[in-house]
Amino acid sequence: MKVTITVRSARFQVESGRQEWDELRVISSLADLRRAQALNHGLSFPTIAGFGPNSALPHYESNNVTNRVLDTSSLFMLDSGGQYLDGTTDVTRTMHYGTPTNLEREIYTNLLMGCINLASTKFPEGQTLNTLEVLIRAPLYSMGLDYGHGSTHGVGTFLGVHEEPGYYRANEFGMRLENVVTVIRADVSTTTDNNVTYLAFDPVTLVPYELETYQRLHVER
Repeated sequence: MKVTITVRSARFQVESGRQEWDELRVISSLADLRRAQALNHGLSFPTIAGFGPNSALPHYESNNVTNRVLDTSSLFMLDSGGQYLDGTTDVTRTMHYGTPTNLEREIYTNLLMGCINLASTKFPEGQTLNTLEVLIRAPLYSMGLDYGHGSTHGVGTFLGVHEEPGYYRANEFGMRLENVVTVIRADVSTTTDNNVTYLAFDPVTLVPYELETYQRLHVER
């Protein structure tokens, strides 16, 4: 919810033609909103708020020298999380407050399709996440694209966070998407072989994607 408030506030200001939001203001505003929550005990990692070329740096940290003002010319990537007494959060969204290029639309669409592939799959108990990796990357592979880090990581109370699905074009733009999910027992249509238990993912993150920016997604593929 706090991420949604921050993203929507920035969108309103930028689309109104006001240059009042920059990377550092997003970071500060989001930290203030989290700090106001009763169970919050700080950030789970330094917030990554990268606009334009800065979004192409997977572990970018904005400062007074690199800070960029948000406008309608490029992508903005926001990766943030908080430490809470009842768990650790980590969520990433990528948005464009203007008109993305056709290439940016296509990459984003395939990146999102990879996330949907993983989120909707069912798998036997004992399967490792490494064996499911191709589900995430396959849509990007169809474009001849890939990213040079892992796609998934564990999250728990006051634990660290790492990488997630993304794509980065040096000195131009980057995009990344991330949700927290829990593993649950899956409903399957037939009796499983050897009484194997099948599992599925249940979403925890409720931050909407910025779909209006990317028009219609070709998820029917």
